[in-house]
Amino acid sequence: MEEIKIIIKEEEVLEKYSKEAKLNIAEIQQEIDEWMKTMEKRAKQRKFLSFLSEKFKEIEKEEKIVKAVYISAKVFSILRTLGKDFFEESDSKDDIYNGIYGKLWTANVIVKPDLNENIIFSSNEYIKDN
Repeated sequence: MEEIKIIIKEEEVLEKYSKEAKLNIAEIQQEIDEWMKTMEKRAKQRKFLSFLSEKFKEIEKEEKIVKAVYISAKVFSILRTLGKDFFEESDSKDDIYNGIYGKLWTANVIVKPDLNENIIFSSNEYIKDN
């Protein structure tokens, strides 16, 4: 009889560890999924940054400097995620009052809600509204 009890205990232990192993695998898979989402987000950010950089280069080839970038609030939310290495958020109340939410390289970033997802690059300081 003693042998049977040991076998039962071993099966209980195996069952317990099996459940724990499944739990650990699920946790690891969740961490991998979160990491993949982060990597996908960073890839999109790099693609967006590359797009902006190419547009600046195109304008600079014409011997002009980009002084203003007009964007929608939706595009601005993407731009802010790029970090301080690329985008410097304005802390000036006057700038924010005038719609200047920060700087991207040489340009003021101006948020215009009516632009939808369009981006306007300007070598002039400001484009006057009609």
